[in-house]
Amino acid sequence: MLWKKITSVLIAAILTLLLAACGEKEVPVDPGVITYPGLTWNMTQEDVVKALDIDEKGILPNGKKSSPQQQVFCVENWEFLGEKGTALFEFYNFGTDRAEDYFGLRRVVVFYPESADIDSLEKELNAMLGEGKPVRDGKWLIWESEKMCAEYMEEALAEMKVWNPDRYEEKLKWGEATCVSHVTLHYNAEDGAYMNLAPYEGWDGTGITVSFYSNHLDLLQYAEFGMNLPE
Repeated sequence: MLWKKITSVLIAAILTLLLAACGEKEVPVDPGVITYPGLTWNMTQEDVVKALDIDEKGILPNGKKSSPQQQVFCVENWEFLGEKGTALFEFYNFGTDRAEDYFGLRRVVVFYPESADIDSLEKELNAMLGEGKPVRDGKWLIWESEKMCAEYMEEALAEMKVWNPDRYEEKLKWGEATCVSHVTLHYNAEDGAYMNLAPYEGWDGTGITVSFYSNHLDLLQYAEFGMNLPE
């Protein structure tokens, strides 16, 4: 655990120096929270495009999706961890009171072809995040953040604590057992994961996936904008 903390701090420091050297806007990094390099959770689409210097010409037209709560765009020929694939960026709105049109970054998924070297991807992720642990009968590897969602609940759910204390206690127990964010690595074909987030028209669900996911985006948005109260 100590080595994991030291590694996280070093990665955060190196990332900060690289961004400063490139003249980019400095992105705050919390070593206790796993994020896709160069990004923070709850960023807008515009901020993500700017932070990663994404060429909008590379955004897949049929990779864009939108709904009242979700927006998605994909970028082809995306290089990450030494392999190329298609990157998917998902943004979500949890129906906050004062930001109905705000969509914040909740997930980044890189879809690699089956020809990608999964052992190399695992090695790179271990170097970045510490040793991953097997889950789902060893079919997936997962890396979890040190911080837990409970650390964000007092501010985010202040209203709920007043009008529905039982629900608040239930959420608190969930937050004490749930990491703020995590990364997974697996073969898609083993369970058909992410078919609802297909990166392009006609994707058959095969290949390898690396996914960065925020479990606390709703808490970030509630803390910033306020949550919808019952009628």
